[in-house]
Amino acid sequence: MQPPSLSLGGIEFEDVAEDEELRRKLRANAFQLLDYFEQVFKAHAGEQKQLVVIDQLDENWLQGEVEEYSRILVNLLLCAQNINHDAVLRDKVKIVIFLRADIYETLRFNDKNKVYQDGAVEIKWDHDALDSMVSERIQRYAPKNLDLDLSEKTGAIFQNKTVRHGATPLKHMLRRSFYRPRDVIVYLNKIRDVHNPSTNGLYSSKDLYAAERTVSSSMYDELIDEWSAQKPDFELYLMALQNIGYEIFTRQQYAEKYVQLKPGATNAAVNEVLRFLFTNSIIGQKVSVNWEYACTNPNIQIDFEIPFHVNNGLKYRLVLTENREKRQKKDSSKKI
Repeated sequence: MQPPSLSLGGIEFEDVAEDEELRRKLRANAFQLLDYFEQVFKAHAGEQKQLVVIDQLDENWLQGEVEEYSRILVNLLLCAQNINHDAVLRDKVKIVIFLRADIYETLRFNDKNKVYQDGAVEIKWDHDALDSMVSERIQRYAPKNLDLDLSEKTGAIFQNKTVRHGATPLKHMLRRSFYRPRDVIVYLNKIRDVHNPSTNGLYSSKDLYAAERTVSSSMYDELIDEWSAQKPDFELYLMALQNIGYEIFTRQQYAEKYVQLKPGATNAAVNEVLRFLFTNSIIGQKVSVNWEYACTNPNIQIDFEIPFHVNNGLKYRLVLTENREKRQKKDSSKKI
């Protein structure tokens, strides 16, 4: 017996987008269609188990449609939860949705915290996990004739086991990242681009440093891609940092530059921008003697009374120098 089929005739997505009446009819019949598809699936799924993975949900954010798309995401999450908890379906199909944590935080719906606690798994990366990830790629793709000590993991592909400030090459890269796998992969690709073949085939510290500028530009561009649709003024957020000109700055300095770009911005608005930049590790603050960011220290709390520090990965793209006090000390020492 062949499963029943359903035809939508000559309807195209363009037709739906341009015809309000057609959209109304589809919405009116949506639940009937869903019930029909569910019945068909239950009747013909058999004993096979299926995993449905939904990803790249951050790529459809369009300026002016954030509210509408947020509602779509909420419905998707609740629908997936219902399927995963359904007495019949849960043994036959599992829905897994990959969604950025910062996007989930923007969504508003009942039982949001309960949904998170019942079915969410937050994927976080630390130094060791990223080291292992890179090591596996090295082991798989490194030329067979290259003699590598894979016990050193990421360090195996570098001549220098420690670089500036005594950091390992990986630690140096992570200090210029958001602690995401793609950050490290992009950095390594940029190192490969600038690499001059050596006798042993390994990357040098010069390669590591030479890649910093292009890594910084790539990091900036990726931030624009991620946030410009959701935050129409996002480029102004970064431009204000660039206009300050220093890696280390105060809230007052940022407020002055931001208001110049966004006349009429209130103190509350400035605080909200800084909190956003802080939450997304674009800026951080000092904890004890080290500069920390939300990606390295999830428990860090913003303090508007103490200085901020721009993520090292953005230094070159934003054309930032050391803070004013250090610059003045250096200038004074040169004059003596």
